[in-house]
Amino acid sequence: MKNVTTDLSERLAGAQFDLYAFVSVLMRGADEVADVLQETNMTILKHGANYDPSRPFLPWARGVARNCIAKFYSARSRERLVFDEALMDRIAEWVPCVTDERPLEDLTRLRHCMARLAARQRDFVTARYIRGEAVKDIAAREKCSEGAVSMMLHRVRQLLANCMERERARAGGCA
Repeated sequence: MKNVTTDLSERLAGAQFDLYAFVSVLMRGADEVADVLQETNMTILKHGANYDPSRPFLPWARGVARNCIAKFYSARSRERLVFDEALMDRIAEWVPCVTDERPLEDLTRLRHCMARLAARQRDFVTARYIRGEAVKDIAAREKCSEGAVSMMLHRVRQLLANCMERERARAGGCA
């Protein structure tokens, strides 16, 4: 009979690829992804008694990873999180798992939704979330206020979230 620690270690080992992908997406591929993954692994092993083995492991492990990411950014207050909490939640739901039936479908949907945006909206999203530009820098380049840039990004995030939900519903997936 396997002991609980061995079972947890085996589940954790099997989830490494998924956890790495999850952390990498939420941290936008930052250099510290490996450090946060290591912290996640240590936290999972330390608090393994909180895991209910009758429930799926990966959602619980992802929750631990999200807490470690938040702790990472909180400890480095000079580095602000690029995504707000609500967007981070939505992206976390979109990150596919190797064990998912639909591993890349949501990424394809997101590409489709991005393509449906107006060119200026896509430019703002790319500048902020892909290149990591500060709102003030985008505002200066576009010759508009920081508030206008923030409002545009907020509206675009809502458009993308709504588009993703429609695309999932159209395909018969969960929203």
